[in-house]
Amino acid sequence: MLNHMLGLARIIGHEGRRKVRLAMPGCIHLTHDEASLLSALAAAQVYDRALRDAHLSWLLGLAPGEQIQAHIQALADAFDLRAIIIRVPAPPVQARSSQHAHHRVGWPNTSLH
Repeated sequence: MLNHMLGLARIIGHEGRRKVRLAMPGCIHLTHDEASLLSALAAAQVYDRALRDAHLSWLLGLAPGEQIQAHIQALADAFDLRAIIIRVPAPPVQARSSQHAHHRVGWPNTSLH
């Protein structure tokens, strides 16, 4: 299992085309990238290849290859064998922009059609 974790980290870190953001150790908040990694594992546990690959594509910034697909599937299967079910985290609540706030309280729409 450790080999698959290291392989996954190596591919994301060395072959990925985008910088992945991770929270500080001990932080209770997930970054979007951490949530996407958990979502890829959850999708792999239920054999939803399209969703798994969508999250891997986001993390990598390119289409996932067979090697990373194999690593994530092996990790998902190992968790499943140990009755560890990965739950997809709820998306973070984001504050509305001030533009949306104006419309919410009944301010006139000034955009031209």
